[in-house]
Parts: sequence; C-alpha cells; structure tokens
Amino acid sequence: MTISEKTEKQNEIYEIKTQIGILNQMISQVQNSCYIPEAKKQLVSEYICEIENLRKQIV
Repeated sequence: MTISEKTEKQNEIYEIKTQIGILNQMISQVQNSCYIPEAKKQLVSEYICEIENLRKQIV
C-alpha cells in the first residue's frame, strides 16, 4: 500500500468516525427531547443501525 493509499484510507476512517460522532450526538438529543417514547426508540434504533454499518466500513 502506497503512502497515498494509506492517507486516503485514514481520511475515510476519519470521516466515518466523524459521522459516528454526529450520530451519537443525535442519539443524545433525541433521548433528551420531548418526543413520544415510541418515536425516540425508533430514531435511536435507526441511528444505532447506521453507526453499526459505518463501523463495519472501518474494519
């Protein structure tokens, strides 16, 4: 793997980790919101699925 490829991979991982961080913030916002409980559960589970999919891209 060339230095350029390593840098590109590192940038991809950084972007994915940034997206995961944003999703974690969104989960916190939903949990602290006044949404009805079922809506909270649905949103949080969707965000968690997205996070899991993003994590799979890192490995």
